[in-house]
Amino acid sequence: MFKDETLKKVEKMKEEWNESYKKSKVRNINFVTDSGIPVKPIYTPLDIKDHDYAKIGFPGQPPFTRGVYPSMYRGRFWTMRLFSGHGTPEETNERWKYLYKEGETGFSAAVDGLTFNGLYPDDPRADPEVGTTGVPLYCIDSMFALTKDLPIDKISVALVVEPFSAAPVCAMYFNMARMKGLDIKTLMGTTQNDILTMTIGYVPFKNVSPPHLIKLACDFIEWCTPQKNVPRWHPINFTTYNYREGGIDAVQELGFGFANAIAHIEELIARGWKIDDFVNRFAFHLAAHKDFFEEIAKYRAARRIWNKLMERYEAKNPKSYQFRFHIQTAGSSLTAQQPMVNIIRTTVQGLAAVLGGCQSMHTNSFDEAVCLPSKEAVLLALRTQQTIQEESRV
Repeated sequence: MFKDETLKKVEKMKEEWNESYKKSKVRNINFVTDSGIPVKPIYTPLDIKDHDYAKIGFPGQPPFTRGVYPSMYRGRFWTMRLFSGHGTPEETNERWKYLYKEGETGFSAAVDGLTFNGLYPDDPRADPEVGTTGVPLYCIDSMFALTKDLPIDKISVALVVEPFSAAPVCAMYFNMARMKGLDIKTLMGTTQNDILTMTIGYVPFKNVSPPHLIKLACDFIEWCTPQKNVPRWHPINFTTYNYREGGIDAVQELGFGFANAIAHIEELIARGWKIDDFVNRFAFHLAAHKDFFEEIAKYRAARRIWNKLMERYEAKNPKSYQFRFHIQTAGSSLTAQQPMVNIIRTTVQGLAAVLGGCQSMHTNSFDEAVCLPSKEAVLLALRTQQTIQEESRV
């Protein structure tokens, strides 16, 4: 990448700099990333002298290091999709309408504990969970109330439910759409349907073995995508964000996520499907955590790893090689003390997500360490994304 003459000059400059650095005051801490990767005091062309620039590639071209689309945000901004759900379906509908009016471009339903676990509220064991952590969606009427007067034929909707409840909750949603006169083949959206969230990221109502959860998850994937009943829907979203919030680091986050994806790929291939029949509708939901540069590098690395994985499976469809992902800023980084500082934390994390090339984003509200987001806080969270979009020039 660099001429020998340039490298010799840089090497001499670095030697001189090293002498100055040794005499300088340096804080007595370990300079490492959140994943424990050592960080040098300075980086120069000497660190990448043997690197082949062509291996990075261009945006929209393998290995997609710099993004999955040639024009990226010059062509289309990421979707602003705030995870929201509280009270009744009617109350959540009002919140969604408010956010849509203020510029949100995608919806995401945070459901209550019973909907998440596939329980009905008249179950005697269910009482403590009714209406907690999100919106209750127990019947098709609740789907009508949730989406009333919203353009679900034009805007994608994420339903954050797991293998226990993915099929019944989505069946209610799809039938609600049909009853509104919509063709479900044109619906856009995502179902979480993630077995690891049910096993390591969340304590479920009742433990079920991973093989049974994979079967449930792949049954839904199979019906949506290879069988082409809802071909524009993402029937699974590998939510590495939840794993990360449990305490693992950035490297482990990708490791768990890709291992999970491979398990589902193998199951669907064993059922007789080809990789290109389904994998281009796989979605991922990653974390944007505190370590700014490490998070950006993580997103770039994830696209490269996915490209190699598709080469292994000999995918033929170019879209199968595109690693598209949603981002959520790190809830675990927020504090109940001095909550307004959380606005700054979320802004930095959101900027990392954008520089890393995300396709969709949720920015946390500053009061989430204390309560469900207030109207004021959720508007600031949305404005954070809009400011990055419209004013930062990134």
